[in-house]
Amino acid sequence: MNIVTRKAIDSIREQNKYRKLNLEIEANLVEEKQINTSPLHNLVLKEIKGLPNNQQIVLELFYVQGYKLRQIASILNIAIGTVKSRLFMAREKLKTILKERQDNY
Repeated sequence: MNIVTRKAIDSIREQNKYRKLNLEIEANLVEEKQINTSPLHNLVLKEIKGLPNNQQIVLELFYVQGYKLRQIASILNIAIGTVKSRLFMAREKLKTILKERQDNY
């Protein structure tokens, strides 16, 4: 019973960590939106919000907060390779979306 209880507590802590980071990301995105209101900037912010939470968090920590890959891995308690792959996947999704938008115009 102790193992199950500890695993449940760990899971709740992990979820709370992601919720806190998501709130910080949203606050920073709102702040950024107030600073720069160009259509392209707003489009990129909108599309970032559509990415999975784990990719949003990595993008925020890397590009907005300025953390290095190792620091992000430490903060999120994940492997550095996972950080790299999440950054790569987020960039690729954004590139694809923006290219599609450009082709439509």
